Amino acid sequence: MISAISSSLALRQALPADWRAVQDLLLIAELPVDDLGPDKLAGFLIAEDENAMVGLVGLEVSGTVGLLRSLVVDRSASNTGLGGKLVCALESAAKAAGIAELWLLTIDAERFFQRHNFDIVDRSAAPAEIRRTGEFSTLCPDTAYLMRKLLD
Repeated sequence: MISAISSSLALRQALPADWRAVQDLLLIAELPVDDLGPDKLAGFLIAEDENAMVGLVGLEVSGTVGLLRSLVVDRSASNTGLGGKLVCALESAAKAAGIAELWLLTIDAERFFQRHNFDIVDRSAAPAEIRRTGEFSTLCPDTAYLMRKLLD
């Protein structure tokens, strides 16, 4: 069990070969996988500790808008700050890609994301790029919180 972020923790780009482990971690966390597959992991970052996947987060890009999706931390690494580290790494990657706004949908992690300066916004405020995503249109319930963060 990881009690703190260890020195052996590494963040890396997901590869198609990671699909089964990514899928397993998402399903355990009850997060959607229907619109994912080995060929759709290019925007995902994986956290590994001693070669074991302990977390991941994804970014879908459309123009200058990004959708943060599928943030999950394995139970063995919960309460270590890994979730925040993954969000920060994703934000850095988004800025480097020219993303001006990050959006996300969550059912139960709104407080976590508020601590990372995301604001809850009305679903009607979602730009067309976000409305077209599977997460917004079909995978997440209408009761999910829509959140936004402006990147500078």
